Amino acid sequence: MERVTEQDELIVRYLLAELPADEAERFEARYFADDSLFEQLAAVEDELFDAYARGELTERERLRFEARLLATPRARERLEFARELSRTLAPRPEIMTRADERGESPLRSLLTLSFLSRPAMRLAFATLAIALLAGAVWIVFTRRGRPSTFKAEG
Repeated sequence: MERVTEQDELIVRYLLAELPADEAERFEARYFADDSLFEQLAAVEDELFDAYARGELTERERLRFEARLLATPRARERLEFARELSRTLAPRPEIMTRADERGESPLRSLLTLSFLSRPAMRLAFATLAIALLAGAVWIVFTRRGRPSTFKAEG
């Protein structure tokens, strides 16, 4: 995990319970009083979850993370979300290779592999297509036989 500022370092140390108790208390008082620091804390915590999900933490950080931040079911759900997001956003070289082999654009190949390969997404896409088609048919039939609302002025 890349830490940009000393403040980020401090936040990571706080989140991993590496600060002495008195320093942790002072930091807590600061972030409760300062909205921007609290937002930074939340962002660094998100980055920490993402780094854990991608396997980017050191062994020591990983153990501290597991002991400190994975203690609740909500935190474990959050980690699963970070893992799924990481898998979804991870570069997939096989997409480029398959696209080249079939003569497809990489974007089309990515859409096909990511969305339409999942049964739930295929069902959602088919449902959306049917709803759009039904809406178009309804519009055509309800407007048929009605006089135009536009009148030629002259």
